[in-house]
Amino acid sequence: MFYDIFHKLCKDYRITPAKVGRDLGINQSTISMWKSQGATPNAKTVTAIADYFRVKPDYLLGNERENLFYDGKKISIAMVDFSMNNKSLAENLGISEREVAQYRCGKIPMYYETLKQLASILGGTPPDFYASPEDLKRKSLDGPMVNYVIIESHKLSDEATKLVRNFEALNDTGRRKAQEYITDLTEQAKYSKGGESDGNNEKEDA
Repeated sequence: MFYDIFHKLCKDYRITPAKVGRDLGINQSTISMWKSQGATPNAKTVTAIADYFRVKPDYLLGNERENLFYDGKKISIAMVDFSMNNKSLAENLGISEREVAQYRCGKIPMYYETLKQLASILGGTPPDFYASPEDLKRKSLDGPMVNYVIIESHKLSDEATKLVRNFEALNDTGRRKAQEYITDLTEQAKYSKGGESDGNNEKEDA
């Protein structure tokens, strides 16, 4: 369990386990033991690796999901370097210009898959856009430039992803209205799964 998570982080950062070992003073034989025997390092080493990758120790131990943040300021800087504006980045990502503007300001959470795509377009990897501890401290000083990266536990359909993105673009009042409307729809048999057939619904709604 530990090595699988450790190896995934190494892959995300495009570095080798051996390099992490050199940086932190961990023997290669120790890292090999994590892999071959499924061993878990001591608390001091787990904490050091967690600090290295900017994750919580519990995440490395498989006790909770990764808690990541992205920094909108880093997105804006990369866009300038690649001579991209909101419109061109939106077209490449297949999203609206408004969403790009919101990401640049850290107004809304970003799905990890979106961050991967964005990073690739801007010549980097997801960790290049992660918020550092200093960035998180700055959040309270310079405004909402930092927000969550959502690690999906399963692949959403394109329709569900679009619904989530549209919901995130709403203000608090709009979100309440959307929730009320969705709740109302799900309570009607003709719109819920296992209810009347689509064909019957279309005839009734016509």
